Amino acid sequence: MQQWNFTMEYEVAPNTAVRVSYLGNKGTKLERNANPNEPIMAPGAVQPRRPFHPWGPITYWESGRNSILHQLQLGVLRRYSSGVALQAEYQFSRALNEFIFGDAREQPLLRLAPRQ
Repeated sequence: MQQWNFTMEYEVAPNTAVRVSYLGNKGTKLERNANPNEPIMAPGAVQPRRPFHPWGPITYWESGRNSILHQLQLGVLRRYSSGVALQAEYQFSRALNEFIFGDAREQPLLRLAPRQ
């Protein structure tokens, strides 16, 4: 996991400051797991709905998932003479990830054809 950030603060007027920050986070070779023998959602017995009938849940582990996050943070702080401060913050985030959730047969990386 790699993380980095860069922040700049500047006083634009007396008692008024602005802050701009960029944050990044990158993960490589993260854990990926799934159950390729997940039964299809339907009423009735579970085992006949599995792609590989003789077995129950199968745990599939792999270390090939990646993720990246970019985040921009903006802030303004204004201090008043009475000791009151007003602060406003905004952040914009963009994340890309290969998170696998749900039916393993819907995931192209985990499609396994049952033996005939």
